[in-house]
Amino acid sequence: MSVCVRLTKSIIEGVEELADTPNLKLIIAHVERYLSFTSYDDIEKLMSLDVLGQLNSKSFDDRKKRKYCLKLLKQNYAHIIGTDFHRIDREDLPLSFGYDVTAKKMGDETVDRLLDNAYKVIKNREIDEIVG
Repeated sequence: MSVCVRLTKSIIEGVEELADTPNLKLIIAHVERYLSFTSYDDIEKLMSLDVLGQLNSKSFDDRKKRKYCLKLLKQNYAHIIGTDFHRIDREDLPLSFGYDVTAKKMGDETVDRLLDNAYKVIKNREIDEIVG
C-alpha cells in the first residue's frame, strides 16, 4: 500500500538538500503520479531542482495520466521513461509503449532525446548534461 503525501515546503527543501549532495543524482520516479495529490506549482518547484524526472510507461495507457506525462515532457520536468517491473509476475507495459505514444504525440525527436537521456544516466553523466 502506498501513501500519497502532498509535497510540502519542507519536503521540497529536503529534496533540495539531497540534490546538492556531491556525486548523488536524484531521480523522481513516477513524477506524473504526484499530480493526483499535489499541485502543479509544487511539481514545478520540485522539478526546478537539480533532479531528473522519470515517467512510468504504463501511465501513457491512461488518458488523464498520458496528458500529465506529455505536459511534463513538454515542460522538461520528465527526462526518462521507466517501468514498474519490480517483480516478474507484475503486470505492466513495456518501455516501448511509452516511447510509442510519445513518438505519436510529440515526434521521434523527443523519443531520441529520452533514449539519449537514459544512456547518459547509465553512463553517469552530470544532470545538467541530461536536462540540457
